[in-house]
Amino acid sequence: MMPFFSLCMIIKDEEKVLNRCLDSVKDIVDEIIVIDTGSTDNSKKVAALYTEKIYDYCWNDDFSKARNFAASKASGKWIIVLDADEYVDKESFMMFKKDLEEKEVEENIFITQIVNFMGVEGEGTSLNYHERIYRNNSMIYYYRSVHEMLKHSDSKEVRGIASFQIFHTGYLESNMKKKRDSQRNLNILKMKRAKEPMDYYFLGNEYYSLKKYDLAISYYKKGFQKKKSINSDWIPKLLVKLISSLQLANRHQEAKNIINDSMKVYPSLVDFKYLKGKMYLDQKKNNKAILIFEDVLAKKEKFQANFSEDFLEYLPHGHLGELYEETDEFNLAVHHYSKAISLNDQNNYLWVRLITLLAKKSSIEDIINFLNNNVLTRKSMTYKRFATIILSVPILEVRQLILLLDFSNELTPLEKESIELKSYLLHKKINLIAEQLTKKSVTEINIILNGPVFKLIDLIYISIKSDSNYLKSVLYEICKEKAILNILDSIFKGKSIKINEKEEKILRALYIECDVYDDKELIQILNNRKYRRNITTQLMR
Repeated sequence: MMPFFSLCMIIKDEEKVLNRCLDSVKDIVDEIIVIDTGSTDNSKKVAALYTEKIYDYCWNDDFSKARNFAASKASGKWIIVLDADEYVDKESFMMFKKDLEEKEVEENIFITQIVNFMGVEGEGTSLNYHERIYRNNSMIYYYRSVHEMLKHSDSKEVRGIASFQIFHTGYLESNMKKKRDSQRNLNILKMKRAKEPMDYYFLGNEYYSLKKYDLAISYYKKGFQKKKSINSDWIPKLLVKLISSLQLANRHQEAKNIINDSMKVYPSLVDFKYLKGKMYLDQKKNNKAILIFEDVLAKKEKFQANFSEDFLEYLPHGHLGELYEETDEFNLAVHHYSKAISLNDQNNYLWVRLITLLAKKSSIEDIINFLNNNVLTRKSMTYKRFATIILSVPILEVRQLILLLDFSNELTPLEKESIELKSYLLHKKINLIAEQLTKKSVTEINIILNGPVFKLIDLIYISIKSDSNYLKSVLYEICKEKAILNILDSIFKGKSIKINEKEEKILRALYIECDVYDDKELIQILNNRKYRRNITTQLMR
């Protein structure tokens, strides 16, 4: 019997994520085709747990040729294409397959919505659409060497929209492949002689990923100038990225002008109205920001999102939580933080803000009940994540709650030791911590710092308080970032340093620790250091 669905994928060094991808489809697709383009890790061994149809392919800087080679090995009636850092929702994909099996459809290509998780924990998302499902009839094939698309050899494409989503984690900050992938894509795009308008958008995206914002701006503008229609789906996305690039390049007036023009051209899109509110928020024009975000929420049924669904509710609620917290409107702040978390509970910062607010107005018993009923019950809440959130709350009594939980079965011996060290810190037993740490090697201390409990800022605090020369030397050995080294030089060597954004962030974190432990002595030490910029943290005494 002819297979109905063939999964076709190309991989290289994807052992960390391949399991998740294949687990999401293994019980739904009828055939799995894996094309390996030169893995040096265990990717092929992982793939072999799911299929025997694994083929080597000599990479030649052309995604379409690799995908078409994969398709040549498929025997299913339909092909679905996934990357290793993607996965599907099993239930919705299964329903889509069932409908396709039971109904005769005229479509020969289906476009699928891709949900890209952004940030550290997937606290943000962006959307795009790709042609990922097509009839396996030898008439439909991929073209374009990068950012590939499908076409019919007789130009008889009949496209439809698939009723399920593909989830993509490749844009998370923890993904170390991003820079390498961007450079590879950039090289392929630059080699392309006959560029289409969309190629300039893609070039801009690659420079954006590499944080070369002036170059990104140049290519975004070129793509916009060469567009064939203002109604192309990628044009609003280009404008969103252009606005972001201009802001990151400190070209704020240009960004403002494009926001205002785009709101007129695309009045039904929420994207540009949201960006206007975010612009006001960044400029500390809080009242104007509140009006914009409240208006977005009030009219969300009338708006559509192009770049990200987050612009409709999740981000406005989160920003309003911050804005109302700043004006001491407790109930409104709690309401908006709670709504944002109900839409996406992956954002640790929102949890920290909500718990901090509640702790200021509630008894510790009420906080314990809230954590037990609303936080620890969530599937996404591992011990490590919970520890990260609780230990970021700037209230000592809340931080001490971490010691009441027993997650010993989930922890390694070193993680248990880091909890012990944190316990001493939460009870202000500085010398005891210093004594234990001086018995450890630099490597052992570094491993402890990589856990979720005892962090670098804790080690800096302990080193200052204990005045341990060994711990100071450890800090200089393990800290490679210039901003941290500048702060260490200021504190330990009395050097006058210039404060930039990164240094200020570290100093703010130190001031927060001083505030948590009511350490007026260290606050005075920090205040007496010489900084060539005014530190405006509210925690300075």
